[in-house]
Amino acid sequence: MNFDSDHMDQLIAEEIAGTITPADKYILDKAIAEDPEVRALWLARHQLFEAQGMKEWLKKKREFSMKKKAGTPVRRMILYTTSGVAALVIVAFMITSNMKLGQKTPAWQNLVKENGRKFELKLANGEVLDLREYGQSTINGVTFNRQAHSLAFSTNGSKEEGQLAVFRVPVGEYYEMLLPEGTRILLNSATTVEFNTSFAHSSKREITINGQAFLNVAKEENRPFIVHLPKMSVKVLGTAFDVNSYDEGKNVVALVQGSVKLEAGNKSAILSQAGSLATYTGEGEIQKGHFDEEDLLSWRRGEFRFNDMTLEELCKVFPRWFEQKVVIDNAKMKTEVFTGMLEKKKGIVQNLTNLGVKNVSVDKDSIVHIK
Repeated sequence: MNFDSDHMDQLIAEEIAGTITPADKYILDKAIAEDPEVRALWLARHQLFEAQGMKEWLKKKREFSMKKKAGTPVRRMILYTTSGVAALVIVAFMITSNMKLGQKTPAWQNLVKENGRKFELKLANGEVLDLREYGQSTINGVTFNRQAHSLAFSTNGSKEEGQLAVFRVPVGEYYEMLLPEGTRILLNSATTVEFNTSFAHSSKREITINGQAFLNVAKEENRPFIVHLPKMSVKVLGTAFDVNSYDEGKNVVALVQGSVKLEAGNKSAILSQAGSLATYTGEGEIQKGHFDEEDLLSWRRGEFRFNDMTLEELCKVFPRWFEQKVVIDNAKMKTEVFTGMLEKKKGIVQNLTNLGVKNVSVDKDSIVHIK
């Protein structure tokens, strides 16, 4: 789906200024979830907003406007002030950045610190495709189309034997893949996907995922779609679901639409109701339950929502989101329980501070300590 870049810029500015309406917030959230370029724009705008010190400026602007309009009825004054701030945020964006949807060098590429991060697709024959170089490349009859945070490939009718391709999403990033038959896969940070380039004409549609991904599978009655996880496999015909194998001890499948069949050795289970969830640890039976879509799929918006999670468990999330290690020096803090949200656009220290964690520091090796 294509979204108007100017409209998205307007909505992002209104969101930051705090003036966005519930209806527009829904539109923006949908665009962020469905369009990788909108997600890139949203992240870039928020990072730009933080980096340029606009947060403090916005606060002062609001305070000044409220004092200036002291004689105006409160409700009307707030509406006037916040709408003016939204307009000023848009102007600030236009002055400090010229990023628009569809341009060849998106801001996210400049904002990410490389530190060895590589957007590369590795093929079994040794060839490596740099996904930061946008455009088309044809290798052994397979055409790869690379765009910002997005990769599509097709075989152009070729029946040549394919080869294994492997792609790992760098820490702190995300990526979307469009498969030849229309299936869309949104890959979360530090996630690896493996597939055969003969995908379009093979009898089965099979991929392997280690990490987290959201899949919207194109329906094909005669060709099932199979997702292999470290501990089990998921078989579908056409559906939307989330898979998560970040925790080495378990695999989790969350069904959003349609139905899936899960197989783990001689064990199997079927999920056919939206909102149902299955967990398998490698031992015992496949456990079924339910999930909150707003929480579990929040990662697609650059958020991580959690309930009743210990600080020790929470600190396992930080390395794959921010590429920084967190050490809890105070043993008593490990079992402290938290409920809240992490935001990818904010750093570890700010996220911990927002959760109420005190005595947080960063040493010379960029390791975060909680004392």
